[in-house]
Amino acid sequence: MQHSDSVRRRLVSVDVSRGGWGGRTVRAWQSVVGRFPLHRGFREGPMSSVARTPQIPFLALSLAVAGWAMAGEGRTPVYEVPTVVTSPGAYVLTRDLLPAGPGPVIDIAYGAGTVEIDLNGFTCGPIRVWAPLDGLVVRNGSITGSGSPEFAIDAFNVKAAVIEEVTFRNLTWGALRLIGASNIAVRRNMVLGPVTYNAIEVQGGDAPTTGVIDENVVRGQSAAGIKVSQAAGLVIRANRLDDCAQGADSTGSLGVLSCRGCVVEANTVARSRGQGIYLENAPGTLVANNTVHEGMGNGIIVAGLSDHARLIGNVVTRSFNTGIQINSNYVHLESNVCGGNRGPGIMFLPGSIFGTYGRNTLRGNSSGGYPCLSTPPGCSINELCDDGFQNSSFGDNMAPNKGC
Repeated sequence: MQHSDSVRRRLVSVDVSRGGWGGRTVRAWQSVVGRFPLHRGFREGPMSSVARTPQIPFLALSLAVAGWAMAGEGRTPVYEVPTVVTSPGAYVLTRDLLPAGPGPVIDIAYGAGTVEIDLNGFTCGPIRVWAPLDGLVVRNGSITGSGSPEFAIDAFNVKAAVIEEVTFRNLTWGALRLIGASNIAVRRNMVLGPVTYNAIEVQGGDAPTTGVIDENVVRGQSAAGIKVSQAAGLVIRANRLDDCAQGADSTGSLGVLSCRGCVVEANTVARSRGQGIYLENAPGTLVANNTVHEGMGNGIIVAGLSDHARLIGNVVTRSFNTGIQINSNYVHLESNVCGGNRGPGIMFLPGSIFGTYGRNTLRGNSSGGYPCLSTPPGCSINELCDDGFQNSSFGDNMAPNKGC
């Protein structure tokens, strides 16, 4: 049967609510399907609908029309388990791809270019990248574990990575691991534990990692909620980490190691099972306006070669140990609030030298049996302990009274 050009250009609306598509409607230009004779199951019109007929299997028809639409967008449909990606390009899920056993559901084996995977609101099993890529993008859906000890997204030697708006659940190992990435954006993801390893782990390679990790939520029994190493200028901002810092390889709910000039800002760390925020070898890093509450370890620790790190405007309350503990040189503390901690609000260990501190409010803390040897004039030993060398107060801390 032949049809006029006007009919061919009309939209076709395919209701695939019974085909495992979660009630989605797929629309394709009729000019695409107009290359083929229209089946009598089609009803022509500005918003025609495709009815199931005995002559055309419904799901096959849905997949065909969806495939034509996506091909028209330049994206390759993904609907098989497992899928091996061997060329760069844009890919889109057309259904849930649940793991049938251990191993990745999508295995990216191509070693160049950029691979973009749109989960399209569906749930997928683990995604693995073993070949070096110029870029990796994964967004818009859910990833579930496979029952084997692996990360839900495990990528090695990817130069640039964007992971955004993905929900990770039913994990046995970890959610996201990026090794060797030089530029990243990890945004607005959710990790629902428990997991036995780090929820989000980022490690630089030949070049340090830079970019942003922001507005992610990690909830429920992981090692580190976020762990970063070998980075420079990386911004870790507005993340929420609950009940983290337990299990293997935990350096804190938020661990920042070998990170030069990074920014750790406006994060919320609650009920940490170990250290809250942990910095080590992070020179010039800014730790500002974070909230750490009810942790089982120290609230914030600065250690190693973290010269000229700045801690400004943080609130640390009800930690099982100290509020803020300094074991590095030239660290500046200003306008922090520490209260109700079982150790001193701020504690400079003997290895810390030439630090500065001012306008901090320290009240309701306890020495907790710490062998503090020195405290500045006017300060309570429960609030501020300075066992370092030539650390300087501006004389305007409240610890607990003014003039400390």
